[in-house]
Amino acid sequence: MNKRAAHPALRWSGFTLLELLVAMAVGLAVIRSALLVFQVLSRQWQTNSALVRNRAEARMALDWLRRDLESAMRAAPRIGSISSPRRSRRAAPPAPTPGGSAMRE
Repeated sequence: MNKRAAHPALRWSGFTLLELLVAMAVGLAVIRSALLVFQVLSRQWQTNSALVRNRAEARMALDWLRRDLESAMRAAPRIGSISSPRRSRRAAPPAPTPGGSAMRE
């Protein structure tokens, strides 16, 4: 009498070739899907990083331009300003004399 057939623990157990092939195909499909998701997310990350970098550079350029324009506005005299009391009350500079020295008032 065969001992393997008599005792249930001694029976052959395991997967068939077909079950292994199906499991490998399913595993491969899961890994491929994960890689595709990773590629899409990586591409999206790069695109968003480029957008953030471009916006940051544009913001820095606009801040620099704003500071430069504000500085120029503070430093520039008010040309043609009627409301400026200093310009309206200032006398013209004295004309030079033929001797080379200007007369002072």
